[in-house]
Amino acid sequence: MLRRGAVAQVAERSHLLGTLRPSCEGCDATPSDGGTATVAAMALRGLIMDYAGVLTDGAIMRDLPRRARAAGRPTALVSSAGSVSDEVAALFDVLVLGGAIGVVKPDPEVYRRTAALLGLTPAECVVVDDLRANIRGARAAGAVGVLHDDPDTTIGEVEILLALPDRASGPRTQRPGHPGAVPECPG
Repeated sequence: MLRRGAVAQVAERSHLLGTLRPSCEGCDATPSDGGTATVAAMALRGLIMDYAGVLTDGAIMRDLPRRARAAGRPTALVSSAGSVSDEVAALFDVLVLGGAIGVVKPDPEVYRRTAALLGLTPAECVVVDDLRANIRGARAAGAVGVLHDDPDTTIGEVEILLALPDRASGPRTQRPGHPGAVPECPG
């Protein structure tokens, strides 16, 4: 299930994307078309991930950038590490290691520059990191941040945000009530 923060953050950007109304008190965002839009319809197209604490959380997490790339989503690794293995490097379109671009996390500029390297704006990117400060930096740049604390939750959120096929069931649809649909507010 998508944590309220990621959906609400996307809703905050609705004035740019025109697909969601702002969220109501105590519930997730509601689509303006009565329930047929998905979070994925909001132009989120790129994936920016951290290394230590995220990709090091098992093979299932290393599969996420593979799946994103297979779906045509550009990917970037942003890490304080000075190097990563060739296997990890091969998962990404862009590597931003250490201070290679003149700024480091959690500075919002690192996410702006990384998005530009992907040919995107930060507002088109989902950033996955295990540190709150880095997620705050990503959000300050305009990206949607997903705070990683367990693989299943993180993967579920990224699948929804980037409209990736579910690991088990194929592409998301836009039917109301479908797991990929944005829930409606009760009142």
